Amino acid sequence: MFDLTKRRLMRWFTSDWHSGVLSEAQAERVVQEYRQHIDRIQDRLSGKAYQLAHLNLHDGWVLNYTYGEGVFTWALLIGDLQVGYEIATLTYADAHLNMTLQELDGMDLTSDAVEVLYDEVDLFGEGCVHRVSFWPSGELHIAFATVSVARVPVSDRRRN
Repeated sequence: MFDLTKRRLMRWFTSDWHSGVLSEAQAERVVQEYRQHIDRIQDRLSGKAYQLAHLNLHDGWVLNYTYGEGVFTWALLIGDLQVGYEIATLTYADAHLNMTLQELDGMDLTSDAVEVLYDEVDLFGEGCVHRVSFWPSGELHIAFATVSVARVPVSDRRRN
């Protein structure tokens, strides 16, 4: 159903965008274009995919993940001092990744040294795709038919 091999890069929040290559005006234009895109496609996104597009994963830590039988689930610790912290558990059905599970494990996503940089949601084939970039490097693209989002507040940014 999904072929992610042809699209392996972020569409909006590229390395040029987050590394400072673009001017401030250009970088702000990218944010506006992405928001306008989400507004344009919101009727074609499921309610949960639309919610995912508005979930702030920036600086999030991956706590754990599983992938099998077409289902990808991961839990991320997200938030900041201003809005508070929470664990967001995202479960994608009919999921396909842009890499093998062995390659995903090699990214060491649950390491303290790895954080979510930026993410974007888009239409892809007959479903959606969630593209996520990480610090210090790497991208994960998850094509999916449906997604569920569960959020649980936590008191601080501790992993355990």
